[in-house]
Amino acid sequence: MAQFAIGFAGFLAITGITRAMVSDPSAARLVDQPKLRLGGRQVSLYSLGFSILLLSVGVLLDQYFLVVVGVFGHAAAIYDYSKFASTVFGRPRVAVAQETFKTLVFIPAIFAPVIAGNPVLIFAIWLMATAIAGYAGALSQRISLLPSWKNLQVPIHESASYALDYLLGAGTTQATTFVLGGVASPQVNASIRGAGTLLGPITMVATSVQVLIIPFLSRRLRMSNDLGPAANVSITLGIVALPLAVAIILLPDSWGTALLGETWQLTKVVLPILAVELLATLMTNVPFAGHRSLGAYKRTLILRSILAPTALVSIVSAALLGGYVWAAYAILGNSLLGVVTWWVSYRGLMKKAVPAENLEQPAK
Repeated sequence: MAQFAIGFAGFLAITGITRAMVSDPSAARLVDQPKLRLGGRQVSLYSLGFSILLLSVGVLLDQYFLVVVGVFGHAAAIYDYSKFASTVFGRPRVAVAQETFKTLVFIPAIFAPVIAGNPVLIFAIWLMATAIAGYAGALSQRISLLPSWKNLQVPIHESASYALDYLLGAGTTQATTFVLGGVASPQVNASIRGAGTLLGPITMVATSVQVLIIPFLSRRLRMSNDLGPAANVSITLGIVALPLAVAIILLPDSWGTALLGETWQLTKVVLPILAVELLATLMTNVPFAGHRSLGAYKRTLILRSILAPTALVSIVSAALLGGYVWAAYAILGNSLLGVVTWWVSYRGLMKKAVPAENLEQPAK
């Protein structure tokens, strides 16, 4: 299970970091189709480098799941980018076809006698289906797959800044979980992981929507620097998520026990706290996407450099001092701090923004 967690974290890292380095800035720039196709070269370049790194680490440490990610890492990044291109700027039916193909290949395969019971092989089959769907989607949209340093769609210094921002954000989350597992009581990780499992579907939808929020805010910026559209999107996300969060909080004990086992008794105590935290995170997604739409990569990295270590120290300290309930409140407190910080920063940037011209001159 630990090896799978490491491998899956590697998969999330390689897709997440290339998305942060290329896809998000491209969405903010509202690039045209020719530039979008050329952006595939940059994704190929970065993902090949990260894949070689993960493959090397996997071989050296005998992490078989990580080796599989290293082999298919380039394909996974291309899959993510081709879905982004079709969903945001092109033909959404391509993304639907990719997901359908993956499902039709993967589900029957895992029941094959040779594959069933072999988790590494199952993981490899899933990534293989991802690879086929990714390359097919890219070729159908004429996305360039040739890695190249020439004519980069996103300047290297901007991509590097967004990569550091991603690593700080995702890295802090992983580091917090790791440290809590090492120094805090087992109840802390069990309760937080349980709540994360139940609230996970809402989180996944919110993450998927962010790629659509960035170009939306960029288009609105071409007309005015009014905060109204961003506030409306934020309120809408909250309205949609609220009843889902309430429904999860009100799960009957029998359902919670069936889903989480004995962990449910711990999870149900912190679930209302972390459900509010999730809503706060949704309120943060919009101004964070707004920083992307404004090209404010320096500001983003500065804020993340302050908020990430603050979260790590405060959450771990709360867990040590007061157990899993205090840890949950610390997570909520950091999310509320994030809401205020990102909105205040975004408001300040928008006051300085010049409609239409701002897209060509990123805010610092």
